[in-house]
Amino acid sequence: MPRPSKESESISSAVHGLLESVTALVDSVQAAVRGPRVSAAATRVGLSARRLGTAATAKSEKLKSSLKSYWARLTPAQKKDRVDAILRGRGLLPRKGKRARPGRK
Repeated sequence: MPRPSKESESISSAVHGLLESVTALVDSVQAAVRGPRVSAAATRVGLSARRLGTAATAKSEKLKSSLKSYWARLTPAQKKDRVDAILRGRGLLPRKGKRARPGRK
């Protein structure tokens, strides 16, 4: 059953008003994002991120060398025990038999 034209005009008017409101909202958000305060804040964030990245790189290198030296000091039996403990911590069972741990070359 078709609706009377008055209802369709009312719905059309409501949808048109909704679209105008959404368009106005999008325009105001775009204007706010392009503003000088946001631009200045973005610059500060960029500078902070660069400084943090440099500091993180130095710490990362220190941690990497520390881990390498830790594993280099372990005897083969200690390495096996450590790997087994890591696997158990992950809920995995260590392999047994011939395929226990293939050697790396």
